[in-house]
Amino acid sequence: MRHSLLRPLVLLSALAAFACGGGTSNKEQPPAAGSPAPAANRGNVSTNKADYPVFPNADAGADPAVPAEQGGKGFKGDGWTVTLPGPPAPGVPDPGDRSPGLPGP
Repeated sequence: MRHSLLRPLVLLSALAAFACGGGTSNKEQPPAAGSPAPAANRGNVSTNKADYPVFPNADAGADPAVPAEQGGKGFKGDGWTVTLPGPPAPGVPDPGDRSPGLPGP
């Protein structure tokens, strides 16, 4: 009985050790043909927020039937205001509420 369990255990251990590879290599692997280029050094990255526009071509695909005043091509958002939503849903604590028993920020 003991020998019948020992052989599969040794074989399984040898297979696991072989599958894990052997050691490390400091050689850099060549990039695959379809893989993107490696990332550049982060020291050359701009920290200016204006250098990265959110929508570089915002008017692409705009419906020509919608005028700019209604949000179509050429709309800039001048004169529009954003309002915050009403009170929180039931069961959701209001962050501005300072009632006793509620943890503060």
